[in-house]
Amino acid sequence: ERVRNYGEQGKAIDFWLVKRPAFLQAPELKAIAEQVPQPAAAVVSTDPKFIDFMKLRLEFVAKGSFEAPSSSIPDALASAA
Repeated sequence: ERVRNYGEQGKAIDFWLVKRPAFLQAPELKAIAEQVPQPAAAVVSTDPKFIDFMKLRLEFVAKGSFEAPSSSIPDALASAA
C-alpha cells in the first residue's frame, strides 16, 4: 500500500524489508539482536516517523538505529548468509 502511495505522490522509496539482516551482527547492535527471535526480518527506513508507525502496528518488534555505511555495517540492506 505504501509503495503505491509513494508512486502516486512521486516520492522516492525510503523503506525496505530486509530478511535476515546482516547489520544485526554488528557489535553495536548486539543488545537489539539478542531481543529478536531468529531468523529475523527488519524494516529499514530513513524516516523515523515511519518506523514509529510500524512499531505501533507490528508485534515482536525491537527498535534501534544506526548509520551506514560504516566499518561494522558496510551495507544496511544486506542479508546474512
